[in-house]
Amino acid sequence: MKHNNINRREFIAGTAALLLQTCGHLGQRREQAENNMEMGDIPTVELHRHFEAGMSPETISVLAQRNDVTHVLTRNSKEPIVGVDLQDPDSIRAYYHGISSGFKDPDGFSKFLDSLGLPVGVMRSLEDLQFAARQQILDQARQGSLHTELRGSPYTYQENLKESATLEEVIAAIRSGIRQAYGECGASGAYIACVSRNKVDKYGSAVVNAVLATYTDSDRMGFDIAGGQEGKFPPAMFEELVRPLREAKIPIVVHAGEQSKTPKFIETPPSFIKEAIDKLGAERIGHGSSLIADPSLWPYVRDRGVCIETCPPSNDKMGYVPLAEAPLKDFLDVRLSATLNTDNPLMFGVSSVRDIAVNQGKILRLTPNDLIQITRNGIAAAFVTPERRAELERKFDSFMRRVG
Repeated sequence: MKHNNINRREFIAGTAALLLQTCGHLGQRREQAENNMEMGDIPTVELHRHFEAGMSPETISVLAQRNDVTHVLTRNSKEPIVGVDLQDPDSIRAYYHGISSGFKDPDGFSKFLDSLGLPVGVMRSLEDLQFAARQQILDQARQGSLHTELRGSPYTYQENLKESATLEEVIAAIRSGIRQAYGECGASGAYIACVSRNKVDKYGSAVVNAVLATYTDSDRMGFDIAGGQEGKFPPAMFEELVRPLREAKIPIVVHAGEQSKTPKFIETPPSFIKEAIDKLGAERIGHGSSLIADPSLWPYVRDRGVCIETCPPSNDKMGYVPLAEAPLKDFLDVRLSATLNTDNPLMFGVSSVRDIAVNQGKILRLTPNDLIQITRNGIAAAFVTPERRAELERKFDSFMRRVG
């Protein structure tokens, strides 16, 4: 199909119209009822939330007090973080509000990574990891999340512990906290173990082996390629790394199509997304913004059931894609599986998916009906057992019956 003479939004609108004609008209009464809902009433699912950056300032302050932590180091440069009282939630909020304006600078990504040292620095034991995971899942459930997935690099947490622990023990502690939240009140969650692209040589095999050692079909988890400079480390570089995971049928997600600017996405082109699916077997793509630049790939992604974990506040704050140009609505309009996510809440000033939907939904062009579809997409793509997925579907269907 040639579409060089029409703009992207016109092409998307035309494609969406054709899809609606093919699928038939939706029931107008149901759609009207759904669109009359308030965004803040609709249950959500979050698939892309980094563990340490998803901790609330209150949880950070509790851990800082518990461990008598008054100073922490930046994540990469290992310089002391100054001007923040780690035991005061409001001071932590002020710190992140102050530095986030610099994330769009040429060295903004480094500033962002360094700021991760604050939440990591207060977790000093396996018990702290368990507590932080439990609290985060419970916090998100209180904010309307049916299911929340936390991801992070276990070696990063391992390095900050007061007593030595294996990667397997680190992963087990986080997953124990997630299970505890579910056992206490049915707050569902899962863990995704990450390895940064630029640290694969040092940690990649160890993380893969730890995931293989701790994964079970009755308590699923995922694996993620994240961090580092995406343009320097394209997905194909990690084909051999993830081969054992693919053979074990452990779900894989890859950060791809994130770290470059709309509309051309020169440094991280749409081809990276196809490469992640083809070469690494990615079931989900983290961010995936550049996919909007190549409509020819949309059927490929859609037909394989790959979910795009969009993170509009993150992409906006990092200077990649302005909120008003975020592709989430466009993806939904052409029936791609896409979700809405916070990515790194501490840094980007959003606490939950519901927070984004309520306060930024209008600029993202989202309707309540869109959020309903986003939640359904999240349930379908979650790294959970079939039994847990069915439970999440029942909970959401129950909500829809009550409001319908």
